[in-house]
Amino acid sequence: MNQSNARLPKSIVLSLLLLLLILFSIPAASSQVSDNTVVTAQSSLATVPVETTFTVSITISDVKNLYALDVNLRWNSSVIHALSVDLRLGVETFPDGVLHEITPNAEIYIAENELSEGQYSLVATSVNPSPPFSFSGVATIAIITFKAISPGRSELDVESELSDYPQPGQPSKPIEHTDIAGSMESTENQITKPPDTNWLIPIVIALAIVILIIVIAAIVYSRKR
Repeated sequence: MNQSNARLPKSIVLSLLLLLLILFSIPAASSQVSDNTVVTAQSSLATVPVETTFTVSITISDVKNLYALDVNLRWNSSVIHALSVDLRLGVETFPDGVLHEITPNAEIYIAENELSEGQYSLVATSVNPSPPFSFSGVATIAIITFKAISPGRSELDVESELSDYPQPGQPSKPIEHTDIAGSMESTENQITKPPDTNWLIPIVIALAIVILIIVIAAIVYSRKR
């Protein structure tokens, strides 16, 4: 048999090689995970009795080159009341927080940090030459302490804008992300009342009278004998 006839045409060989390259490239492409930055408002308790305090954490996850943020949180002020805010800005001070700062000349600039009835607003940015903030995982922007004041449900609506590190001579660009709202429910206090024992009083009195009568009758009978 002629060997030249046994060889595959070059066009077929090239087609097979191209097919193998495509097949080997599919798993590598499918293993790549795209960035998905998320800002979340999460209550420490899903159900809260009235007069009980709890916290709501505003967090950010999987972010790159963050340099400035604008965050707004809204809730039902007839159900819960905000007491205080614990900012977690500056990872040099708060390892679980966000943004970088260089003290004392490049501290984080807070343009707004306002807690009002039913809303919290925060606007802050790092200052040059502080580096941008990148983090894979969950970091905390702020923790707000609340008190449940009446029964009901409250959404924890969060809206935010994130900006990256500006390049020389260029404005800062927005960072694409997703805002995820939370919720909580306030319930009536579970007060344990003592059992009602008033109905026992007449029975005790009646038993005391019966015993007294029996004792008197026994004394009278013993004297007659």
